[in-house]
Amino acid sequence: MSVTESDIAFAHELFAGLGAITHRKMMGGLTLYCDGQVFAILDAEGVPYLKAKGAFAEEMAAAGSEIFSYTDKAGK
Repeated sequence: MSVTESDIAFAHELFAGLGAITHRKMMGGLTLYCDGQVFAILDAEGVPYLKAKGAFAEEMAAAGSEIFSYTDKAGK
């Protein structure tokens, strides 16, 4: 499965408060940019994952967030 036009619209609406959001389809998912910087992805099922590190990543983990991972076509 890959992201749909409604997934893309959802992402733009979800993150509209950040400013001008752009996107690029990659590997069945979607990479999201704000001011030219990657800040999130949508996986092939349309689930958003935020780029996080440091205290923000720790807060996200404490709130129950998962780290993004995927298996390629070769099973790796």
